Amino acid sequence: MASGIADSFVTIGTINKFRYFWSTHYIERIPDPLLKEIGCLMSLKSSKIEVLKSLMSTITS
Repeated sequence: MASGIADSFVTIGTINKFRYFWSTHYIERIPDPLLKEIGCLMSLKSSKIEVLKSLMSTITS
């Protein structure tokens, strides 16, 4: 349970870090398994392109 809570904080932190990017997306339509992986993007430092590349690699693997 604690791990799930920590994952939720990381996911929220990632969405806040890239809030402009996510504000143009309908997050409610992202499937739960992928939504749980958004926290993996936290370490990115810049552009939308990097976010998209990382997200796409997560989806295709």
